Amino acid sequence: MEQATFSVIIPVYNNWELTAQCLRSLNACTQNFVYEVIVVDNASTDATVPCLDTLGKELFGEGFRSIHLPENRNFGPACNLGAQLSRAPFLFFLNNDTILTENWLPPLLEAFAKDACVTAVGPQLLYPNDTVQHVGVAFTTSRLVHIYSHFPRAHPAVGKMRRVQALTGAALLVARVAFFAAGGFYEGYRNGFEDVDLCLHMLMAGNILKCVPQSIIYHLESQTPGRNAHEHHNALLLRRRCGNMFHPDVHIHGVRDGFQAVVADNLDITLTLTPAVDAELFAQVQGQAPSCWSAVLSANPLWLEGRKYMADLAEKEGQYSLAIALRSEIATRSKCVKDFAHLLTLEQYATPAEKILFAEAKTMFESLTAQTCDLASIKRKLRDVRHWNDNLLTRLYEEKFTELQQRLKGGA
Repeated sequence: MEQATFSVIIPVYNNWELTAQCLRSLNACTQNFVYEVIVVDNASTDATVPCLDTLGKELFGEGFRSIHLPENRNFGPACNLGAQLSRAPFLFFLNNDTILTENWLPPLLEAFAKDACVTAVGPQLLYPNDTVQHVGVAFTTSRLVHIYSHFPRAHPAVGKMRRVQALTGAALLVARVAFFAAGGFYEGYRNGFEDVDLCLHMLMAGNILKCVPQSIIYHLESQTPGRNAHEHHNALLLRRRCGNMFHPDVHIHGVRDGFQAVVADNLDITLTLTPAVDAELFAQVQGQAPSCWSAVLSANPLWLEGRKYMADLAEKEGQYSLAIALRSEIATRSKCVKDFAHLLTLEQYATPAEKILFAEAKTMFESLTAQTCDLASIKRKLRDVRHWNDNLLTRLYEEKFTELQQRLKGGA
């Protein structure tokens, strides 16, 4: 077999139908490239065992290898094992719950070719409904987030290539040398945050990571059984190993893309539209049919003022299911006490199916109310924020502290 340019490493555990779909899409959409495929089976108990080797050889011939482990070793160890057995200079880690599209590979390779300091790149990952799952991982002051999650793929902010601090391991192309220099995937995690840990260690070594949205892959996301069972363990481990390696950058991405960064009542950074864009959108839809409003709302997930206007209208007309849906979306995005309070006023109109939503809203409302009344914890947060030496970030938190002080005085 001719020397492979890259090795595709796919860890699997059951879900044979997804694996077969992934392999077929990889074969169909990766023509004219020499590569090898290594599937590491974490002790599957379904049709993966009798069917994997047959389909793999049928699709990829000598370029296919499989490893059937006697026990489930989880994502990180399985990927590391595949990497150790690989023979190519680039490693492409791929989840089995993905579907590749035409031309997914050339934009990723081009990003490497244009900048020798780039050692890891990731594609744009989409949900099946064509909204964004991943265009890079960013950080707030307290958590990590997928930038522009659930935005429509056509949104201008989505299509920008961007340097990021972390990329998802669901579809990650990385230089072999950089991967092993960073220690590979740390095996103490249990199916979560291995990718972020790896990226941060590569970043600390001076490498550049980029998300390349011109490369598109569909991701069904978290189809592996028990995928989220160890989130608390993984989060604590990530903070212990990498707590000093990242810096908040959601606000940086947002401002660069024309949004406005604010501190929500949960004392975390969130993004909103600027007043100027708000006004432009209202001018665009005033007097238009409801279908026009719906289209503009769908195209602009952060247009909360437009959603509030439609929610007010729905309440006046007794369309309470629509009002509840809009108010829930507003509160979830804004993380503001007043938005959750307004949502809770609609509980009397909720259907039995909507009651769960209100139970969650009550919990969030109580938590946010307690946070905004605890000035001591807010002062600690402001002190912690200052150590990042980020003028914009500090200003945002100072303004929030002043706002909350005034709110407490007004309520006294």
